[in-house]
Amino acid sequence: WSNIVTVMLLLLFNWVHKFDVFQNSTRVLGMNYSVAPAKYTNEELRDLGLNPQWRKEDSLNTIAILENWKAKNTTDPQQKPKLVILSCSGGGLRSTLWTFYTMQYLDSLTGGQMMKHMVLICGSSGGMVGAAYMRELCLREEEGEKINHLDPAYRENAGEDVLNPMAFSIAVNDWFLPLRHAEYDNMDYSRNRAWAFEEKMLSNTGNVLEKKLSDYTKPEREAKIPMMFFAPTIVNDGRKLIIASQGVSYLSQPAPPAGVSNQALPDGVEFSRFFSNQGAANARFMSVLRMNATFPYITPLTDLPSEPVIEVFDAGMRDNFGVDNLLRFLYTFRTWISENTSGVVLLQTRDKSKIRPVEETHSQTVMQALSRPMGSFYGNLFVVQDYNHDYAIDQAGHWLGAPIDVLDFELTNDEPDLISLSWHLTGHEKTRILSCMSAPGNQKAAARFRYLLTQ
Repeated sequence: WSNIVTVMLLLLFNWVHKFDVFQNSTRVLGMNYSVAPAKYTNEELRDLGLNPQWRKEDSLNTIAILENWKAKNTTDPQQKPKLVILSCSGGGLRSTLWTFYTMQYLDSLTGGQMMKHMVLICGSSGGMVGAAYMRELCLREEEGEKINHLDPAYRENAGEDVLNPMAFSIAVNDWFLPLRHAEYDNMDYSRNRAWAFEEKMLSNTGNVLEKKLSDYTKPEREAKIPMMFFAPTIVNDGRKLIIASQGVSYLSQPAPPAGVSNQALPDGVEFSRFFSNQGAANARFMSVLRMNATFPYITPLTDLPSEPVIEVFDAGMRDNFGVDNLLRFLYTFRTWISENTSGVVLLQTRDKSKIRPVEETHSQTVMQALSRPMGSFYGNLFVVQDYNHDYAIDQAGHWLGAPIDVLDFELTNDEPDLISLSWHLTGHEKTRILSCMSAPGNQKAAARFRYLLTQ
């Protein structure tokens, strides 16, 4: 009878898991889940995406930010500044450390001019965590704290382990009796591996990122720091959840040009407006970073206070580098950019080489042949994104009215000596990541960047 009893217990466990008392739903800390949920319907999204008043307000607000940036970067009225954008890939802790170190290196190389010229940061997963950490350090230094954002100690912090507390949470809580809870802003949330991720990342970085999303509205508006656009993927329908400290309704659905008649679907949901009644402005910034870096199964999907409930996961599934959002940004403000800058410099931090060797085809077993179509699709997902991104960036040259320079900073991360895609790095892997900056391609890109900022 033991086998029958075991099967019956498993079926019982599977059945009772649907009841709320056993649910371990992951939520955004700071948001209010006790109020009426936002209505997530196609009609509601269309109305939000096409609101002309919001587009006008957000565009004027962003132009004000660009004007503040221009005043900060104009020393000679006859010389227009370069507009710098950072696009960082996902890739767990290796991307966190690589993006952070690349920003440190380039800012040091240019005498602090990189962060000063940077307007926008886009991307996914670990790369955005590293960029957010550097941005916060620069803000604190800008506001008078006695820190040096180029200190190698911060680089060590960026590469510290995050995986162990997450694994512990899985072992003792998440998959068996998810009953532990924690309090944040007088509201109750599940204390699962998502909580463990946030707490450990905050601890590693000295709690400097313990802020709300709205805490960055004012410094971004004053151009003290670059804006950041996050875009985790909505599981329900594949749309992007666009998260920013500023109003960015112009990203949710591009306005079609004159002469085009098309019933375009809104492919983005503006987080701050859609969830305004559920406390989007009070969202914990580390929860936003974690949502944007939700690799399936490693970190849990996040539920949002909507009807029906929408779940979100890693931004990299739609756009690993955030190129779609940054191009929409450039298109929206193309006239201002062409008139007030000498061009755009797009820095890309990559956790792998852009040009990859062609995979050889070998004799296959039946199982390998059956799994190859799906395995090939997932394995080439980011390569296909690169093809689309290259085409879109090339086309941008036709409408921007200003030159675009794309500079790639790549990790040397190929077979057979791969750097693990994980939230844990060995000492050897950290050393390898830092040594990649001396690679000829990265040194050439760094020299080119330094030259461009002087033009």
